[in-house]
Amino acid sequence: SSPRQSYGRYRQMYGYAYPGFPAGAYGYPPGAGAIPGYDPSTGLATGGSSSSKEKKSSQKDSAVGFGYGASRDKKRDASPKDKKSKKNASKKEERSSKKAKTSKRASASSPDRSTWPEGLAVTGCKDKTVKKIIRGNFNLAGENHGRPFYKRDEQFEDLNVMLYFWDARDGDDFCGWWFGPKVGGDQVWAFQPDEDLTPPLTGWRVPYDGQVDKTLVLKPQETMHPRAKAAAAGQPYWYGMPGMEAEPHMSERQYQELMRIHEDQRRKIEEENLKRFEEERKRQEEAKKHEEQLRKKRQEEAKRQQELNEKRAREGRALFNIRKVLTKVQMAGPETIEALEKELADILTQELEATGSQKSVAKMESDSALEQAKKRIEILNEAKRKAQEKKEEDDKKRQELEARAKALLAELDTLLGPAEVALQKLQEAVGKPEETKDSPDQVQLLDARAESVESAWKDSKALAKTCMDFLVANGPEMKDPGSVIVPGQPAQPSEIKQTMTKLLARCNECTRTTDSLIASFRGARDAGVRRAVADRQTKQAKTLFERYDKDGDGLLSEAEVAAFAKGELQMSASEELISKIWRCAVEDKQNGVSFERFHLMRVKLGSDKELRRDGLRKLAREAKEKVLAAVTSKLEVKVQAMEHSIDGVEKAVTKTENTVPPLSRKERAQLSRLEIMQRLEDAQAMVEAAREVASSVLERISAIGQGVDVEAKYQNDAKELSAKFRRPLEKRVKRFDLRLQRAWNLCARFRGEDAHREKVELHAARCFAAKIARQHLNLKGISVEELFHSIDRDGDGGIDLQNFQSFFASINKEIKEEVFWFPAASDDNQWANSGMPDVINEIEEDFKCDLTPELLAQIFRYTAGSDTKISKEIFCMFMRAYYKVVKETSMTEDLIVNGSPTVRQVKPDEVFELVEGPEREELMKVMRVKAKPSSEDMEEGQGWLTIKGSQGAPFLQEWSAFFRVVCEVQLRDTPEPPEDGSLKDLRTLREWELLEAIEWPKKHEELGITLMKVRVLADGAVGWITQTSNDGVIYAKLY
Repeated sequence: SSPRQSYGRYRQMYGYAYPGFPAGAYGYPPGAGAIPGYDPSTGLATGGSSSSKEKKSSQKDSAVGFGYGASRDKKRDASPKDKKSKKNASKKEERSSKKAKTSKRASASSPDRSTWPEGLAVTGCKDKTVKKIIRGNFNLAGENHGRPFYKRDEQFEDLNVMLYFWDARDGDDFCGWWFGPKVGGDQVWAFQPDEDLTPPLTGWRVPYDGQVDKTLVLKPQETMHPRAKAAAAGQPYWYGMPGMEAEPHMSERQYQELMRIHEDQRRKIEEENLKRFEEERKRQEEAKKHEEQLRKKRQEEAKRQQELNEKRAREGRALFNIRKVLTKVQMAGPETIEALEKELADILTQELEATGSQKSVAKMESDSALEQAKKRIEILNEAKRKAQEKKEEDDKKRQELEARAKALLAELDTLLGPAEVALQKLQEAVGKPEETKDSPDQVQLLDARAESVESAWKDSKALAKTCMDFLVANGPEMKDPGSVIVPGQPAQPSEIKQTMTKLLARCNECTRTTDSLIASFRGARDAGVRRAVADRQTKQAKTLFERYDKDGDGLLSEAEVAAFAKGELQMSASEELISKIWRCAVEDKQNGVSFERFHLMRVKLGSDKELRRDGLRKLAREAKEKVLAAVTSKLEVKVQAMEHSIDGVEKAVTKTENTVPPLSRKERAQLSRLEIMQRLEDAQAMVEAAREVASSVLERISAIGQGVDVEAKYQNDAKELSAKFRRPLEKRVKRFDLRLQRAWNLCARFRGEDAHREKVELHAARCFAAKIARQHLNLKGISVEELFHSIDRDGDGGIDLQNFQSFFASINKEIKEEVFWFPAASDDNQWANSGMPDVINEIEEDFKCDLTPELLAQIFRYTAGSDTKISKEIFCMFMRAYYKVVKETSMTEDLIVNGSPTVRQVKPDEVFELVEGPEREELMKVMRVKAKPSSEDMEEGQGWLTIKGSQGAPFLQEWSAFFRVVCEVQLRDTPEPPEDGSLKDLRTLREWELLEAIEWPKKHEELGITLMKVRVLADGAVGWITQTSNDGVIYAKLY
């Protein structure tokens, strides 16, 4: 049929022409063949025509500029002019926003698809993970919720990357533009909350609930769909396609053939569009049907919910009325319990059935409240009865205490009687002091009277103390136990309290009066003694004055003063001295020294005698200084010679210190081991030589004071002076001893460290050999027992040295997958304090060595110990490997990670023994091992663990079974004490020593302690230690 006939049939059937029909073709007006919802510029069908109202809304949106990239920020730019009316402006802006949102949603129902860009370019994004997913070129793929959605031209790890819009049907929080693998899916990567008609260029949140990423920008790709180009040129869709152009001079047959091809093209497009339209129509009908079902379901649910709420309200009111009575019952007393019980029964009769589903709860609460109230009343009655019994008991006890207190008060009154009598006797003994001034022996009389007073004071003091001791011992029992207080009546004063107050005052008065009397008497006695002594000294001076007053005129003349000086002071009085005495001791108009000024004369004579002695001492000192100055000059010459010798010793010591081998790793790496050991021997020889030189110099210093001849009286001073010169020299030489000792200690420390380093390297080589053997075992797929039998060629149950060397010579010694680990020293650097050399740091983590026959022989002897062969048990221990958890991870039952059941979560610092592996998990591309926990129950809880994650994060590290001593413990040759009680201790393990576990810690059921067999890394000693005592003390921890 002709195109016009086909168009007519198409229009009669569906009421419109086929898509892409040329405007004005075959006599039909332009636009007569438009499919509702079909956009000829894009070739996309939306499934329905837009109403005139929707078209106006769309045109209105287009007019205000809500095209591609527009956002609601444009509407928020307008601010009210009047700043004073902020509240009204805010409301106006909110109404405007709601209106714009409604307009957008109305426009979405009839979108202008000509404004949709054919493609988008996504650039930027700070998130390292998301930017790999969403960056790229996106093409228009269809329509969703009245907006276009786009699909990235390339997938990311077999996932589509979609950019789509989701409306507010699930809530305003979900309304906006999304990046995700599926339109409307649960997984999303970025979010933009605006409701623009096209994807917003900026303002994207990455992740969807994070901050706005300003670097994430969308750029439209300005491309035009072939249909739009053809429509703009006024030609059919197929015009201009390769092979479809009409040549200007083609024949009729060629032209008919071209039209036939055009007709086939049109028919195919028509069929495709009809099929697409029919599918869209069915989809809309199903959506409407589903929406209607949801609406009915919501109405039924709302009705059911309303009925349920009314029922619950009725039940709540009934339950409230019951519980209001229950509150009274719970607070009931013995007097009101019966009435409240009846009230509760009445309310239950009225309201219990109305509680509905709460009936059983209300009944249970009622029974429980009534039972509890009755029990509480029983408890109150019992407490009241006990309180009455306690009151009677307290009254009885109070009466007994009152009787006891009265008896003690009477006894105290009896004791106070003799104390008061003794105090009266003391007062009589003290009395008024007698006049003893004229008595020739005043001091003896005062002492005799003091003895009688002291005797009376001691008696009074002893009796007063007896009373006070009685009070201290029985004071608590003598207190008032408390009288019965009658309500409404004033409290009466207690008789016991009043009596106690009076007796206490009498006791205090006896003590205080006794102390005051003896204090006043002693003061008076001391004053009398001082007066008596002064009188006696005055009489002696008077006698001495009268002895030299030859003429008896009461004055001492110059001759008499000179005689006094000669006789009493053994000195001669010069005229000058006499004149000085006369000026200070003789009064005017008198011819001599009177007795009243006799003491001045004696002071003057004594001071003159002392001045003469000072002059003699000065002469002796000057002579001594002259002798010592000569000695000093001689000693200075000797000291100068000694200093030259000491400088020689210092040079020798400095040379020795420079020869000591360097102990730092950096300096040690620059020298060979032979050179270091040679320097060590040279340094020790130089230390001995320097010590001998220092010793000879010290002997010469000790003899520095010899050969100095001085008088006998200056010998001690000369010795002190030589010691003064000798001490600095000796001190300087002794400093050299400290430096030489330090150099010697460094040499000794280096020797010990070198020996320990050999053992550490041997242990590392042993671990490397075990790793090589485990790798061979995994490659062959055999067990440890099978490997042992393959090495033990003669089958005698042991591996000798020749078999051991032959095995390692025959296998591949290159490590392929595993990474060797050796424990590094602790960060707190405790090795120096513990005496353990800090050489473990020098063993590199990827330690490898050449397993020469000599080294294999050392490893064999280190492993076998004192035996000549390695037994099966020792070989299994040699092949054992451990892993330590460094980061929490999951243990699974199978090798694969995803989909395998989880055994449990493993925590950091847990230790596991290798069972199988390492093996590569191909899906996640990680290395995994099968391991079991290193505990007493070694068979439970084994599974597969990941060594290192896909991103490189380590979860396990290979661990040599090292323990660190945290508290001094004994190394024994047996795990427990023998039957005869003897126990041999090999030695004491110091803190921070490293131990290799030979047998894992096990608890001894009888002793209650945890034992383990270990090898000491420092000296290779093997024995048993107590890892944890029965009282919880830990002696060794995992390193």
